[in-house]
Amino acid sequence: MAAPYVQTTGSKSGFLIDTTTGTSLLSSAAFTWAVQLFKSIP
Repeated sequence: MAAPYVQTTGSKSGFLIDTTTGTSLLSSAAFTWAVQLFKSIP
């Protein structure tokens, strides 16, 4: 996984578009935040 690439080029929302493939990537930081948010829901 290209985590460093994602983290250095990702937007504040945690998403970015890989210009070489046109696919959306989710940064590990944003994914971790989403997991923590989900866990915090009663």
